[in-house]
Amino acid sequence: MSRSFRVAVVGATGLVGDNMINILEERQFPVSELHPLASNRSLGRSVKFRGNSIAVAELDSFDFSRADIGLFSAGAEVSAEDLTAHCRGELAPYKVPERFAFRAAGEFPRTPTGKIHKPSLVDELAADTVI
Repeated sequence: MSRSFRVAVVGATGLVGDNMINILEERQFPVSELHPLASNRSLGRSVKFRGNSIAVAELDSFDFSRADIGLFSAGAEVSAEDLTAHCRGELAPYKVPERFAFRAAGEFPRTPTGKIHKPSLVDELAADTVI
């Protein structure tokens, strides 16, 4: 018996969220329930997944204990509070992060070979220069 997952996609109506849903479908990821989530501006919209139309739910009222996996398209509508709510539903209290660092993909410090320079990230977090 193979395992399937309840997946919440935050930012489902945006370009990145739409791509995440398409990748789940293309790669035949074992999804038992898909929960497309977005801000109240997207209520009434739906997304297509495996030939079905699924209504978008409001992010603010979603109970993340209903999802095994949360995929976040961290745009303007996703906040540290949203991530904290997800973590509280999935993790033991002592494992919930106290803060989060948000970055666009192109904003990471890089090595000369183009890899992410992790020591720089550690230094930035230690200096508290990241939001």
